[in-house]
Amino acid sequence: MTKAWYESKTLWFNVFALLAVIIGSLTQWPELVAIYPQLTAAFSIVNMILRFMTYEALGDGSTKS
Repeated sequence: MTKAWYESKTLWFNVFALLAVIIGSLTQWPELVAIYPQLTAAFSIVNMILRFMTYEALGDGSTKS
């Protein structure tokens, strides 16, 4: 059984993490740039937790008999 790609918490977390990094880089927010090392560590930890919680493969959302 697979789930649709848009139901993946790991995928959406990574999309938002990437957007945060891109926005921070483009805008050069000093507060955000100052905490990049902590953000990187937090992103990695959350990614690992989400991967341990994963039990379904991604697919197109259709079920195969």
